[in-house]
Amino acid sequence: MNASVIREAFAELIHALSNSVVESGVVSLADGTLLMKAPAIVGKNAPTRGYLHEIYGPLDEQDIERMQNLIGRELPIQLRQLFLECNGFSLFFGSLSIGGYVKSFSRSSENYSPISLEYGNTKELPEEGSGLTESGDQVRFGFYSYGDGFTLAINLRGSGEVLLTPQHKKGPVFFRWSSLAEFLRFEISRMVHYYSKNEETISLFSSIPPPHLCNQDRMLS
Repeated sequence: MNASVIREAFAELIHALSNSVVESGVVSLADGTLLMKAPAIVGKNAPTRGYLHEIYGPLDEQDIERMQNLIGRELPIQLRQLFLECNGFSLFFGSLSIGGYVKSFSRSSENYSPISLEYGNTKELPEEGSGLTESGDQVRFGFYSYGDGFTLAINLRGSGEVLLTPQHKKGPVFFRWSSLAEFLRFEISRMVHYYSKNEETISLFSSIPPPHLCNQDRMLS
């Protein structure tokens, strides 16, 4: 996959998310992290982790090598390209999170870090015999917080499609995207639209459902 495909999909993501907040609610940190407040709390003292969106600053090649060493496998090229754009993110009050590399465990208010990519790959592994492939055939890289939770994985064999499965299990597959770029474009568009229709109900304690649980007719109306 050409690096520009992920770069373009990420640029579209930032544009779409920026349009879901107001300009005064966007905070840029020194490491490239972007924090976006929900319009309803702009001008208020939101608690730490109270941002609608957190997009963590990009990694360099050395950081990516360290992360690969932590999880014991090479990242697929499309995921490497995403990490050169951002170190994962948390969107819509944590409804969707993409893991990454935790550089510091400091509790400083200026330290914003993703969920470690270790989770699902070397920690809290899927149940044995619960799914379609062996653990080493996938990199689990993302999570939906809705309900009991759901996991996103990229197949390391074949076309590199993105799979949506139950948390802590490798199957069944509830949803598929042909690539990471397609996933980013599809899900950001869907979630921005869903949030625009249900803004008052989405919070840290009430998240956006994953695609297979959404009422598509209501979502797209």
